[in-house]
Amino acid sequence: MKKHDRGIALITVLLSLALISVIVTSVSVAGNITYRIGLVNVKSTANKYVAESRMTRAVWNMAHELKIHNNRKLGFKSELDTEEDGEERFFADSRPHVYETEDNVITVKYEDANKGFDFSGTINSTKIRIIKAMIKLPFEADQEPVDNFIDKLIDYTDRNDLFRDEGMERDQYMEEYGFDLPRNAPLEYAEEALWIPGIEDAIFAQKEYFETDTEGFEFNISDYLRVVPYRGQSFPKTSKPNFFSSTDYQIMIYADLDEAELEEVREAKRLWYEESVNLQESMPDLYSRLTRFFSFTESKVYRIQVQVSEIDSGAAVNNEVILKLDRGLPRYRPDTFSGLRFWRKVNF
Repeated sequence: MKKHDRGIALITVLLSLALISVIVTSVSVAGNITYRIGLVNVKSTANKYVAESRMTRAVWNMAHELKIHNNRKLGFKSELDTEEDGEERFFADSRPHVYETEDNVITVKYEDANKGFDFSGTINSTKIRIIKAMIKLPFEADQEPVDNFIDKLIDYTDRNDLFRDEGMERDQYMEEYGFDLPRNAPLEYAEEALWIPGIEDAIFAQKEYFETDTEGFEFNISDYLRVVPYRGQSFPKTSKPNFFSSTDYQIMIYADLDEAELEEVREAKRLWYEESVNLQESMPDLYSRLTRFFSFTESKVYRIQVQVSEIDSGAAVNNEVILKLDRGLPRYRPDTFSGLRFWRKVNF
Protein backbone atom coordinates (compact mmCIF):
# COMPACT_ATOMS: atom_id res chain seq x y z
CA MET A 1 0.00 0.00 0.00
CA LYS A 2 1.32 3.41 -0.91
CA LYS A 3 1.89 6.04 1.76
CA HIS A 4 -0.86 8.18 0.17
CA ASP A 5 -3.39 5.34 0.46
CA ARG A 6 -2.40 4.65 4.06
CA GLY A 7 -3.05 8.34 4.90
CA ILE A 8 -6.52 8.26 3.37
CA ALA A 9 -7.31 5.04 5.28
CA LEU A 10 -6.20 6.62 8.56
CA ILE A 11 -8.36 9.68 7.98
CA THR A 12 -11.33 7.47 7.08
CA VAL A 13 -10.89 5.41 10.27
CA LEU A 14 -10.59 8.53 12.42
CA LEU A 15 -13.71 10.07 10.85
CA SER A 16 -15.60 6.81 11.36
CA LEU A 17 -14.56 6.68 15.00
CA ALA A 18 -15.60 10.31 15.47
CA LEU A 19 -18.97 9.64 13.82
CA ILE A 20 -19.53 6.56 15.97
CA SER A 21 -18.58 8.58 19.07
CA VAL A 22 -21.08 11.31 18.15
CA ILE A 23 -23.83 8.73 17.57
CA VAL A 24 -23.10 6.95 20.87
CA THR A 25 -23.03 10.28 22.73
CA SER A 26 -26.31 11.38 21.10
CA VAL A 27 -28.01 8.10 21.99
CA SER A 28 -26.69 8.35 25.54
CA VAL A 29 -27.87 11.96 25.94
CA ALA A 30 -31.26 11.17 24.40
CA GLY A 31 -31.62 8.16 26.68
CA ASN A 32 -30.67 10.25 29.71
CA ILE A 33 -33.17 12.97 28.77
CA THR A 34 -35.90 10.39 28.19
CA TYR A 35 -35.10 8.82 31.56
CA ARG A 36 -35.24 12.19 33.33
CA ILE A 37 -38.51 13.14 31.61
CA GLY A 38 -39.97 9.80 32.64
CA LEU A 39 -38.71 10.29 36.19
CA VAL A 40 -40.25 13.77 36.36
CA ASN A 41 -43.58 12.41 35.07
CA VAL A 42 -43.51 9.57 37.57
CA LYS A 43 -42.76 11.97 40.45
CA SER A 44 -45.40 14.42 39.27
CA THR A 45 -48.01 11.67 39.09
CA ALA A 46 -46.96 10.35 42.50
CA ASN A 47 -47.20 13.86 44.00
CA LYS A 48 -50.70 14.28 42.53
CA TYR A 49 -51.76 11.11 44.29
CA VAL A 50 -50.13 12.34 47.51
CA ALA A 51 -52.05 15.63 47.18
CA GLU A 52 -55.32 13.81 46.51
CA SER A 53 -54.77 11.54 49.50
CA ARG A 54 -53.88 14.42 51.80
CA MET A 55 -56.90 16.39 50.57
CA THR A 56 -59.25 13.51 51.39
CA ARG A 57 -57.69 13.29 54.83
CA ALA A 58 -57.96 17.06 55.30
CA VAL A 59 -61.68 17.02 54.49
CA TRP A 60 -62.36 14.30 57.00
CA ASN A 61 -60.11 15.97 59.59
CA MET A 62 -62.32 19.05 59.40
CA ALA A 63 -65.49 16.95 59.46
CA HIS A 64 -64.27 15.16 62.60
CA GLU A 65 -63.24 18.49 64.15
CA LEU A 66 -66.74 19.88 63.67
CA LYS A 67 -68.29 16.79 65.25
CA ILE A 68 -66.12 17.05 68.36
CA HIS A 69 -65.90 20.85 68.71
CA ASN A 70 -69.10 22.22 67.20
CA ASN A 71 -69.38 25.44 69.24
CA ARG A 72 -66.02 26.99 68.48
CA LYS A 73 -65.02 30.54 67.62
CA LEU A 74 -62.06 31.49 65.46
CA GLY A 75 -59.28 33.21 67.35
CA PHE A 76 -60.64 32.00 70.67
CA LYS A 77 -59.68 28.90 72.60
CA SER A 78 -61.52 28.02 75.79
CA GLU A 79 -60.31 25.70 78.52
CA LEU A 80 -62.47 22.96 77.00
CA ASP A 81 -60.61 23.28 73.71
CA THR A 82 -57.16 22.36 75.02
CA GLU A 83 -55.23 19.85 72.96
CA GLU A 84 -54.97 16.48 74.63
CA ASP A 85 -52.24 13.92 73.91
CA GLY A 86 -50.88 16.11 71.12
CA GLU A 87 -54.18 16.15 69.22
CA GLU A 88 -53.98 18.51 66.26
CA ARG A 89 -56.77 21.07 65.94
CA PHE A 90 -58.21 22.31 62.65
CA PHE A 91 -59.64 25.83 62.39
CA ALA A 92 -60.58 27.75 59.25
CA ASP A 93 -58.00 30.36 60.19
CA SER A 94 -55.61 29.99 57.21
CA ARG A 95 -52.76 28.74 59.38
CA PRO A 96 -50.39 26.38 57.51
CA HIS A 97 -50.29 22.78 58.74
CA VAL A 98 -46.93 21.42 57.58
CA TYR A 99 -46.06 17.72 57.27
CA GLU A 100 -42.73 16.35 56.05
CA THR A 101 -42.03 13.03 54.38
CA GLU A 102 -38.77 11.61 53.08
CA ASP A 103 -39.27 13.28 49.69
CA ASN A 104 -41.88 16.00 50.16
CA VAL A 105 -43.10 18.89 52.28
CA ILE A 106 -46.92 18.93 52.45
CA THR A 107 -48.71 22.14 53.44
CA VAL A 108 -52.44 22.18 54.21
CA LYS A 109 -54.51 25.33 54.80
CA TYR A 110 -58.12 25.55 55.94
CA GLU A 111 -59.84 28.82 55.07
CA ASP A 112 -63.39 30.08 55.35
CA ALA A 113 -64.63 30.78 51.81
CA ASN A 114 -66.79 33.69 52.97
CA LYS A 115 -64.60 36.55 51.81
CA GLY A 116 -64.20 39.11 49.06
CA PHE A 117 -66.53 40.79 46.59
CA ASP A 118 -69.76 39.04 45.70
CA PHE A 119 -70.51 39.48 41.98
CA SER A 120 -72.93 36.55 41.78
CA GLY A 121 -76.59 36.71 40.83
CA THR A 122 -78.41 39.87 39.76
CA ILE A 123 -76.44 43.08 40.22
CA ASN A 124 -79.19 45.16 41.82
CA SER A 125 -79.07 48.40 43.81
CA THR A 126 -78.50 46.55 47.10
CA LYS A 127 -75.52 44.63 45.74
CA ILE A 128 -74.06 47.80 44.19
CA ARG A 129 -74.30 49.55 47.55
CA ILE A 130 -72.47 46.64 49.23
CA ILE A 131 -69.73 46.63 46.56
CA LYS A 132 -69.13 50.36 46.99
CA ALA A 133 -69.12 50.00 50.77
CA MET A 134 -66.41 47.34 50.48
CA ILE A 135 -64.26 49.50 48.19
CA LYS A 136 -64.81 52.31 50.71
CA LEU A 137 -63.62 55.28 48.69
CA PRO A 138 -63.45 58.63 50.52
CA PHE A 139 -66.39 60.93 49.77
CA GLU A 140 -64.16 63.44 47.99
CA ALA A 141 -62.40 60.76 45.91
CA ASP A 142 -62.84 60.22 42.20
CA GLN A 143 -65.68 57.69 41.91
CA GLU A 144 -65.25 57.20 38.16
CA PRO A 145 -63.23 53.92 38.20
CA VAL A 146 -65.84 52.28 40.44
CA ASP A 147 -68.87 53.63 38.57
CA ASN A 148 -67.41 52.65 35.19
CA PHE A 149 -66.72 49.10 36.33
CA ILE A 150 -70.21 48.71 37.81
CA ASP A 151 -71.75 49.81 34.49
CA LYS A 152 -69.71 47.14 32.71
CA LEU A 153 -70.57 44.55 35.37
CA ILE A 154 -74.30 45.21 34.94
CA ASP A 155 -74.04 45.06 31.13
CA TYR A 156 -72.12 41.78 31.42
CA THR A 157 -74.68 40.07 33.66
CA ASP A 158 -78.01 41.51 32.53
CA ARG A 159 -80.11 39.76 29.86
CA ASN A 160 -80.31 42.57 27.33
CA ASP A 161 -78.06 44.42 24.87
CA LEU A 162 -78.88 47.91 26.12
CA PHE A 163 -75.88 50.14 26.90
CA ARG A 164 -75.26 51.79 30.21
CA ASP A 165 -73.25 55.04 30.22
CA GLU A 166 -69.83 53.34 30.54
CA GLY A 167 -70.93 49.79 29.85
CA MET A 168 -69.85 47.37 27.14
CA GLU A 169 -71.81 44.98 24.97
CA ARG A 170 -70.83 42.36 22.39
CA ASP A 171 -69.62 44.70 19.62
CA GLN A 172 -67.22 46.48 21.99
CA TYR A 173 -65.79 43.23 23.40
CA MET A 174 -65.25 41.86 19.89
CA GLU A 175 -63.66 45.09 18.64
CA GLU A 176 -61.30 45.61 21.58
CA TYR A 177 -60.51 42.05 22.74
CA GLY A 178 -61.83 39.64 20.11
CA PHE A 179 -64.01 37.91 22.72
CA ASP A 180 -67.61 36.88 22.17
CA LEU A 181 -68.75 38.50 25.40
CA PRO A 182 -70.71 39.35 27.48
CA ARG A 183 -72.75 36.24 28.20
CA ASN A 184 -75.71 38.37 29.38
CA ALA A 185 -76.28 36.08 32.35
CA PRO A 186 -75.13 35.94 36.00
CA LEU A 187 -71.54 34.84 36.59
CA GLU A 188 -71.03 31.08 36.64
CA TYR A 189 -67.78 31.33 38.61
CA ALA A 190 -65.99 34.13 40.45
CA GLU A 191 -62.98 34.40 38.11
CA GLU A 192 -65.30 35.20 35.21
CA ALA A 193 -65.33 38.74 36.60
CA LEU A 194 -61.69 39.08 35.52
CA TRP A 195 -62.91 39.36 31.91
CA ILE A 196 -64.67 42.62 32.75
CA PRO A 197 -62.42 45.64 32.01
CA GLY A 198 -61.59 47.92 34.92
CA ILE A 199 -62.12 45.42 37.73
CA GLU A 200 -58.65 45.88 39.23
CA ASP A 201 -58.81 49.69 39.12
CA ALA A 202 -62.18 49.56 40.88
CA ILE A 203 -61.44 47.01 43.60
CA PHE A 204 -58.14 48.63 44.55
CA ALA A 205 -59.24 52.25 44.04
CA GLN A 206 -58.83 53.00 47.75
CA LYS A 207 -55.07 52.49 47.76
CA GLU A 208 -54.55 55.68 45.74
CA TYR A 209 -55.66 57.62 48.82
CA PHE A 210 -53.47 55.77 51.34
CA GLU A 211 -50.84 57.65 53.28
CA THR A 212 -49.42 54.22 54.11
CA ASP A 213 -46.92 52.56 51.77
CA THR A 214 -48.83 49.65 50.21
CA GLU A 215 -45.76 47.87 48.83
CA GLY A 216 -46.00 45.09 51.43
CA PHE A 217 -49.69 44.34 50.76
CA GLU A 218 -51.00 41.46 48.65
CA PHE A 219 -52.96 42.57 45.57
CA ASN A 220 -53.66 39.20 43.93
CA ILE A 221 -57.11 40.00 42.60
CA SER A 222 -58.31 36.39 42.85
CA ASP A 223 -58.00 36.66 46.64
CA TYR A 224 -60.64 39.40 46.58
CA LEU A 225 -63.39 37.45 44.81
CA ARG A 226 -66.01 35.43 46.65
CA VAL A 227 -66.70 32.03 45.16
CA VAL A 228 -69.98 31.78 43.23
CA PRO A 229 -72.11 29.01 44.79
CA TYR A 230 -73.70 26.45 42.57
CA ARG A 231 -77.46 26.45 42.18
CA GLY A 232 -79.33 25.77 45.40
CA GLN A 233 -76.46 26.80 47.69
CA SER A 234 -75.62 30.18 49.21
CA PHE A 235 -73.69 32.01 51.89
CA PRO A 236 -75.61 33.48 54.82
CA LYS A 237 -77.05 36.72 53.45
CA THR A 238 -76.21 38.86 56.48
CA SER A 239 -72.76 37.40 57.11
CA LYS A 240 -69.64 39.55 57.29
CA PRO A 241 -66.39 38.54 55.58
CA ASN A 242 -64.28 36.16 57.63
CA PHE A 243 -61.47 37.89 59.51
CA PHE A 244 -58.81 35.24 58.90
CA SER A 245 -59.68 34.93 55.20
CA SER A 246 -59.40 38.68 54.58
CA THR A 247 -56.15 40.25 53.41
CA ASP A 248 -54.27 42.88 55.41
CA TYR A 249 -55.39 45.45 52.83
CA GLN A 250 -59.06 44.60 53.43
CA ILE A 251 -58.66 44.58 57.20
CA MET A 252 -56.98 47.98 57.12
CA ILE A 253 -59.68 49.51 54.88
CA TYR A 254 -62.78 48.02 56.51
CA ALA A 255 -61.73 48.72 60.09
CA ASP A 256 -60.00 52.02 59.22
CA LEU A 257 -56.70 51.04 60.85
CA ASP A 258 -53.47 53.02 60.85
CA GLU A 259 -50.06 51.39 60.41
CA ALA A 260 -49.48 50.81 64.12
CA GLU A 261 -52.90 49.20 64.55
CA LEU A 262 -52.35 46.95 61.53
CA GLU A 263 -49.04 45.77 63.02
CA GLU A 264 -50.93 45.00 66.24
CA VAL A 265 -53.36 42.87 64.23
CA ARG A 266 -50.52 41.04 62.48
CA GLU A 267 -48.83 40.32 65.81
CA ALA A 268 -52.11 39.05 67.27
CA LYS A 269 -52.47 36.65 64.34
CA ARG A 270 -48.92 35.41 64.89
CA LEU A 271 -49.57 34.78 68.57
CA TRP A 272 -52.74 32.87 67.72
CA TYR A 273 -50.98 30.71 65.12
CA GLU A 274 -47.85 29.99 67.13
CA GLU A 275 -49.00 30.09 70.76
CA SER A 276 -52.83 29.88 70.57
CA VAL A 277 -53.18 33.21 72.38
CA ASN A 278 -56.78 34.46 72.13
CA LEU A 279 -57.21 37.52 69.93
CA GLN A 280 -59.16 39.30 72.66
CA GLU A 281 -56.12 39.04 74.92
CA SER A 282 -53.50 40.11 72.38
CA MET A 283 -55.43 43.09 70.98
CA PRO A 284 -58.17 43.95 73.54
CA ASP A 285 -58.84 47.46 72.23
CA LEU A 286 -59.00 46.56 68.54
CA TYR A 287 -60.96 43.33 68.85
CA SER A 288 -64.34 44.95 69.47
CA ARG A 289 -63.83 47.26 66.48
CA LEU A 290 -62.92 44.35 64.23
CA THR A 291 -66.06 42.40 65.19
CA ARG A 292 -68.15 45.19 63.66
CA PHE A 293 -66.69 44.48 60.23
CA PHE A 294 -65.58 40.85 60.27
CA SER A 295 -66.94 37.47 61.28
CA PHE A 296 -65.03 35.24 63.71
CA THR A 297 -67.29 32.25 63.14
CA GLU A 298 -67.27 29.85 60.21
CA SER A 299 -69.79 30.08 57.38
CA LYS A 300 -69.65 26.26 56.89
CA VAL A 301 -68.19 26.80 53.42
CA TYR A 302 -64.49 25.94 53.44
CA ARG A 303 -61.61 26.40 51.04
CA ILE A 304 -59.01 23.68 51.69
CA GLN A 305 -55.65 23.98 49.94
CA VAL A 306 -52.97 21.29 49.72
CA GLN A 307 -49.49 21.86 48.32
CA VAL A 308 -46.99 19.02 47.84
CA SER A 309 -43.44 20.32 47.28
CA GLU A 310 -40.44 18.15 46.45
CA ILE A 311 -37.56 18.66 48.86
CA ASP A 312 -34.90 18.21 46.16
CA SER A 313 -36.30 20.19 43.23
CA GLY A 314 -38.88 22.43 44.87
CA ALA A 315 -41.44 21.45 42.21
CA ALA A 316 -44.95 21.67 43.60
CA VAL A 317 -48.38 20.19 42.99
CA ASN A 318 -51.43 22.10 44.26
CA ASN A 319 -54.90 20.84 45.03
CA GLU A 320 -57.83 22.98 46.16
CA VAL A 321 -61.45 22.23 47.01
CA ILE A 322 -64.30 24.44 48.12
CA LEU A 323 -67.00 22.55 49.97
CA LYS A 324 -69.83 23.00 52.40
CA LEU A 325 -69.63 21.07 55.66
CA ASP A 326 -72.61 20.95 57.97
CA ARG A 327 -71.81 20.89 61.67
CA GLY A 328 -74.52 18.31 62.31
CA LEU A 329 -72.86 15.70 60.14
CA PRO A 330 -74.74 12.39 60.24
CA ARG A 331 -72.99 9.11 60.91
CA TYR A 332 -70.88 7.93 57.98
CA ARG A 333 -72.47 5.41 55.65
CA PRO A 334 -70.66 3.63 52.80
CA ASP A 335 -70.98 5.23 49.35
CA THR A 336 -72.57 8.39 50.75
CA PHE A 337 -71.33 11.88 51.50
CA SER A 338 -74.10 13.08 53.77
CA GLY A 339 -73.29 16.56 55.04
CA LEU A 340 -70.57 17.15 52.40
CA ARG A 341 -71.31 19.34 49.41
CA PHE A 342 -68.41 19.97 47.03
CA TRP A 343 -68.65 23.35 45.30
CA ARG A 344 -65.43 23.31 43.30
CA LYS A 345 -62.23 21.33 42.89
CA VAL A 346 -59.05 22.58 41.22
CA ASN A 347 -55.72 20.89 40.46
CA PHE A 348 -52.78 22.97 39.31
